[in-house]
Order: sequence, then structure tokens, then C-alpha cells
Amino acid sequence: MTATSVDRLTLRRTIGAYVALTKPRIIELLLVTTVPAMIVAAEGWPGARLVVMTVLGGSLAAGGANATNMYIDRDIDRVMERTKGRPLVTGEVEPRSALVFAIALQAVAFALLWVEVNLLSACLALGAGLFYIFVYSLWLKRSSPSNIVIGGAAGSADDYSAADVPMLPAVAAVETTTSKILAYAGAVLVTAVAFWPAAGLGPIYGVPATAAAALFVLHAARLRNDPSPKQAMRTFTFSITMLTVTFAAMAIDELVRSGW
Repeated sequence: MTATSVDRLTLRRTIGAYVALTKPRIIELLLVTTVPAMIVAAEGWPGARLVVMTVLGGSLAAGGANATNMYIDRDIDRVMERTKGRPLVTGEVEPRSALVFAIALQAVAFALLWVEVNLLSACLALGAGLFYIFVYSLWLKRSSPSNIVIGGAAGSADDYSAADVPMLPAVAAVETTTSKILAYAGAVLVTAVAFWPAAGLGPIYGVPATAAAALFVLHAARLRNDPSPKQAMRTFTFSITMLTVTFAAMAIDELVRSGW
């Protein structure tokens, strides 16, 4: 292998490490909820440029918040099996570099949203990032068992115990955890149904959204009766499917109704 080839490989690995800091899979889920919400708010297609700029700015803001979260959590990531391969643990990225990268992403996101969308969007994106960093990452995650419920149940209760993080399944009885998941799933169903008339949407939204939320309740009920890791992961996975179906139906309904 030539020196040029080695340099290219190193560059690709470095870029990949910085991309991993942003947690791109989480950003994908955020985008699934952002665009349909814009369509409903605009009562139709808000325009390609606005959508692209909002998505780009939101992605940068979320990526910056996620990278900051990795910077904060680098101590506990070292002792959990599922996070031992993260860039700050493996040494692919230095902590200071990760923090500078995270702040830079947030700054670019704020400027982009302010110029291309509006100041309110820029402030909301920044506020959401600060909430995630200070309220969740620095406070709730390390002090409250209610910091996250469904995601914590799906995976890594043994990991969180080892890291001394009070994730609900690591500090509460399985019965308590699954009961709360079922209660939250019920709340999701009620919200999905209530949003139908509240937003003035039609059956294109209402039928699939209600069905998806009802199936989510069914998954949660099954988890309540069978609190196995397999069923927990099914419930967690379906929660993502449910969100995707709900927001996609929301967007399609509004676009059809607006005649776009």
C-alpha cells in the first residue's frame, strides 16, 4: 500500500469517526418527524428550499448535541459493551476535538437556520440541543430512573448497572418498568387519536396512525406479560415503526387535502 493510499484510508476513518459522533441513526428519526410537521403547519408543501434548509440546519444542530452527549458520556461509554466502540473510547477522536466539533456544528446550525429559515427556528433548535445536553445528559441521565423508558428497556440494563447510570430497568422492578411502558403507550394512542380532529386531518392520517398506535399498545401489553429481552426489543423497534407510519400518514393526508 502506497503512502497516498494510507493517507486516504486514514482520512476516511477520521471522517467516519466524526460522523459517528453525531449519531446519524438518531438524526434520521428526528427528520422523520420534522418534515411532516412542517407540511401540516403550512397546510401543504412549504417549499423545497425551506424544507432542505430546515432539515440541514436541524441535522447539524442534532449532530452537535449528539456529539456533545458523547463527549459527556465518554466515561460511562468505556464500561458498557454496546458503547466501547465509540470514537472517544477507541481514541479515534480526542475529547477536546470532539467538543470543538460539536460546538462548531451548533454554531453553523444556528446561523444557517437564522439566515435561511427564521430566528425562532434557530433559537428552538439551540434550545432543544441545550435541553438535551444539560437536562438529559448532565442531569436526568445520571440521577433519575425516568430518564428514558422504552429505549432503556430494550437494551442494556446490565450495561447501565455497570456504569452506575440509574436507567429505569436497572434500578426498578421489571413489573414497574413494563407497567410504565404500557401506560406511556396508552398515552401515545390517546394523543394520536386526539390529533386527528385537532389538526383537521382526514382518514388518510387517522386510520393508519390509530392502527399503528393501537399495535404499539399491543406490543407494550405483550411486554408486560412477557418481559423478555426479545420482546423488549420488538417493542422498541415497533415504536420507531409507529412514529414513521404516523408522521408519514400525517404528511400524505395534508398534501392530498391541499391538492399538492
